[in-house]
Amino acid sequence: MRCRSYTVRFAVACILHTVLVQTAQAQTTQLGTMEGAGSDIVYSEPVTPKGSGSSAYPNGDFYRQLGAASGQGGSCGTSGCGEWGCGGSPYRTGPGCGDDWKVGPRWRIQADGIFLFRDEVDLDPLATQLGTTLDALDQYENFDHSAGARLVGTAYYPQCKNYELVLGYIGVDDYNASLIMPVTNVPAVVGPPASVALDERRSLNYSSSLHALELNFQALNTSYWKPYAGVRYFSLDEVVRDETHQYPSVPLAIGDASITSDALNLHKVENNLIGFQMGVRRDLWNISQKVYFQGFANSGIYCNMINRSHLNQITTTTTEVLDDDPATTDTDETGTINSNTYTTGNRVKTERTELSFAGEASVALIWKINSCFALRTGYEVMYITDVELANDAYLGLNDTHDMLYHGGFAGFEYRR
Repeated sequence: MRCRSYTVRFAVACILHTVLVQTAQAQTTQLGTMEGAGSDIVYSEPVTPKGSGSSAYPNGDFYRQLGAASGQGGSCGTSGCGEWGCGGSPYRTGPGCGDDWKVGPRWRIQADGIFLFRDEVDLDPLATQLGTTLDALDQYENFDHSAGARLVGTAYYPQCKNYELVLGYIGVDDYNASLIMPVTNVPAVVGPPASVALDERRSLNYSSSLHALELNFQALNTSYWKPYAGVRYFSLDEVVRDETHQYPSVPLAIGDASITSDALNLHKVENNLIGFQMGVRRDLWNISQKVYFQGFANSGIYCNMINRSHLNQITTTTTEVLDDDPATTDTDETGTINSNTYTTGNRVKTERTELSFAGEASVALIWKINSCFALRTGYEVMYITDVELANDAYLGLNDTHDMLYHGGFAGFEYRR
């Protein structure tokens, strides 16, 4: 009777073990078709980018491919090679844009060097403010072009079926204009101490820079048209420095002194534009399988937060080359330089806001070297309205202006 009882117990245990194993396998298969924290999100089709026709997840979904890639499962010894058997998934062909295995993000990067021209500034009122004319200046330069960079990064996860993220930057530094006046002489001052004659030069330097950063959500589709929308920030900073510098005409001898004054009149204007934009990208024309045109255009509305600052500053320096002082018998002061510097000035800051608009368009010629790498060249145009400029601040005006930037670029694109 005891043997028969053991036999019955063993049979019941085997049946329960078989049922539990089948249930666990069924649950594992069900979980493989689910995504997210809750059990109500079920994908009944392979998770691939919308309309891409991708072979990323053939014969299964994202999780099966991920398991095959990481070697989960076990049909090849103790280490396990997943449901694909030894060697792993046949769709995992290695890194690069030619991957059939697309587990994880897909991305592409565009990096360009860019030369942008900007509007010139009217130098005549600035010369008048200096008390001279352009013809009487030693030299002057107006705004022309400046070098910068443009970077665009685009990425999407295969399980995000409707959009991709685009992060872009464009920046150009050091647009410069200048007015340099001739050197003038300041007569010596009768002491004490006796001050030598000075040379004086006055100059005006006008610098400008432009930087922009954007984050867009772009439609992920197989169409030639790819609409996008997002947020963007522009920084347009300008500075006018009106400086007068004095220095001794000749080296100081023993007993000589110089009293120099350096004057600085600085006006700085910061335009900080933040707002929303909409645009579209398009493959314009395929000349061949490796050469094609690509372009984009966008426009947006922005709140321009304008910060102005005005600094007036005078730095006076007294320098004297000492002779020996008879009262100090143990010290010889001959040739000792005694120098003292004093700085005075004040700064005024103001703020206001303006409503601005901005538009941008670009066209590029692409030469595809291989499936991952391409060379690019093209032309860029950017238009921004209602910004303040530093030359108006220097002249005591509160006007706003519309700015046009345009120029060529060249660079590369890499895709993975």
